[in-house]
Amino acid sequence: MRVGGRKIAGVLVERAAGAVIGIGLNANITRGEFPEALRAECTSVQILTGERADRSELARALIRRLDAIYAEGLSAGPGPLPSPGSAGSSRSAAR
Repeated sequence: MRVGGRKIAGVLVERAAGAVIGIGLNANITRGEFPEALRAECTSVQILTGERADRSELARALIRRLDAIYAEGLSAGPGPLPSPGSAGSSRSAAR
């Protein structure tokens, strides 16, 4: 996921007998803490807001959004969900 062209989050899926899904979000990282090679490409919640983020609250908010997206998928039935921000979607990338 990118904000202003800079990467702030990512998703990793590993499959074996089942699947493991991980979500990474750059929360409390300053520009200087990123490796120099990544500074122009990455951002964090702290950089964007100018304040340290409460990581527990970020996790709770993320889980609430994932629950809402899951419920939307259940009610829509089989098939792909609309892209965030597209017509017919209640989801927004800016939430």
